[in-house]
Amino acid sequence: MTADNTIHVTIWDDKGKIVVDEGCKAITASQDQIDRMVRLISNGLTAQEASEVVVARHNIYTVLSGTTENWTVVKMDRDWEVEDTYYISKHVNVCSCFAGSKDTCRHRQMLSIFQVENKVDSREAYDFDKQKWVEKPVAAMDML
Repeated sequence: MTADNTIHVTIWDDKGKIVVDEGCKAITASQDQIDRMVRLISNGLTAQEASEVVVARHNIYTVLSGTTENWTVVKMDRDWEVEDTYYISKHVNVCSCFAGSKDTCRHRQMLSIFQVENKVDSREAYDFDKQKWVEKPVAAMDML
């Protein structure tokens, strides 16, 4: 287990082979997610399908103008609940993410996309990995 309470998992079958379909990406999962994956696999899903159901990465964001000092980038999970929040300084090119001191990060790239499209504070959502705007339930928007 790591300091952030996640564990790295490889699932093996009874013959000592990895129970992962070809192309399945390595994942980091909580114990609850692992337990759920094991239940799904025992009910007939492949490891690939189980990992997509349980820990599918939906890098969906919206950008808010935030305070006078920072832009606010909100990351949401597959259930449209807030997963994380990042702050980008309006005065210097720095983000609060782990790559914040580098020349750029995905949050600053998204800020540019939202600004060019005039969608800051629009509460519209953007899937960074698919590079497209996505529909979002109205109830989820009201929670921001």
